[in-house]
Amino acid sequence: MSSTRTDSLGGDFSRLWSAFALSEFGVAFSAGAIAVTAVEVLDASALEVAAVFGAGGVGAAIASLPAGLLIERRRKRPVMIRSDVVRSITTFAVPVMLWTEVLRLWHLAVLVAASTSLGIAFSAASGAYLKQLVPAGAWQRANARFESARWTIAALVTPLGGVVVALVGPATALTIDAITYLGSALLLRSIRSREAAPPPVGEATQHKAAQLTAGWAYINRVTPLRSLFANAMLFGGYITLVGPLLAVFILRDLELGPTHYGLALGLPAIGGVVGSRLSPTINRRLGWRRTLLGFGTLRTVWMLLIPLGSPGAFGFTLILVAQFMLMFSAGVFNPVFATYRMHVTDDDHMARVGAAWSISARTVQPAFIMLGGVLTGAIGLRPTILLAAIGLVATSALLPWNSTRPAAASPLPAPSAHKSPNMTELPNA
Repeated sequence: MSSTRTDSLGGDFSRLWSAFALSEFGVAFSAGAIAVTAVEVLDASALEVAAVFGAGGVGAAIASLPAGLLIERRRKRPVMIRSDVVRSITTFAVPVMLWTEVLRLWHLAVLVAASTSLGIAFSAASGAYLKQLVPAGAWQRANARFESARWTIAALVTPLGGVVVALVGPATALTIDAITYLGSALLLRSIRSREAAPPPVGEATQHKAAQLTAGWAYINRVTPLRSLFANAMLFGGYITLVGPLLAVFILRDLELGPTHYGLALGLPAIGGVVGSRLSPTINRRLGWRRTLLGFGTLRTVWMLLIPLGSPGAFGFTLILVAQFMLMFSAGVFNPVFATYRMHVTDDDHMARVGAAWSISARTVQPAFIMLGGVLTGAIGLRPTILLAAIGLVATSALLPWNSTRPAAASPLPAPSAHKSPNMTELPNA
């Protein structure tokens, strides 16, 4: 399906990347639009807003359970195209209901669940599709390109979308989001390479429950994948826990305004852009193991600076530095991690592992947000952020430290067709 050159990503990758970037643009542009709709239009309380997203997340997790197995048995590009088209319809449903004045909170919960489950399906299919589309030697570059796009859009588009939502309302932002999904689907349709038939799943004799949980069973069976999964869930959980608290910390404890909060959200994302751009070079020089473990650890320490902040410029500077360095470290780590996960996952489990990963993250993160609210009420804001920062550092212990040490500058090797090596089986160079 892909070119024999391992140093070239090719035109079809550019189309896939453009589809991803366009849909990410829409998501970033409309970020917060659903919450604004709930609060400003439907006069929802904070508890009701949390319930909308909580119910939507749980509904998406339940609905997505069979997604991995179903996607595994199908060609991936059609799944991505259909997911984009249906996401466009469900997203545009909110403006339509707003204009016709029939929108209710439960509608938002249903639409959040539908959009989230479709996003999980798209993500699961895209990971498996990328593995086919791009030569193994170019996986690192490809993942770095995706990571760079994600951080760039977060830095530039999210603040712009916030201004648009504030000036003209959420319906316009959501309409633009819906249009970007259609654009993404058209770009995916323009890919010229013929997709290979899906690999045989070979589990028809398993009990249905075992088939549905095969992604988690596979993660648990592959030792380094299990470690990285636990690390990713807890890291993402602690980061998500602090997110809503950071707004309160900046606006109240540091006595700063909404402009500073917006800058604190947008400016540090430049660190992610820089890190993802440098990730292939750093990986070549340090080797995949040092990059994975080193930057996987380095990204955890910066949040310890935040509780030290005092009102005014000093506290704001600490937050900018902490967030910038965290995102820089994550920008280096994430493409190497994504590439490594592709190497250690069999072709016939790629979609199920991706779906299990996404479902778990969508379930764990809301739980951590609720935990943050409970802890803040019990012990206060700064102690809660400090506990989260300490927990974040502790997640580095879950990285796969017990692997054999490869040569200092060894890149990730190309795998055999269907073999999923443990980290100890990866050659040195």
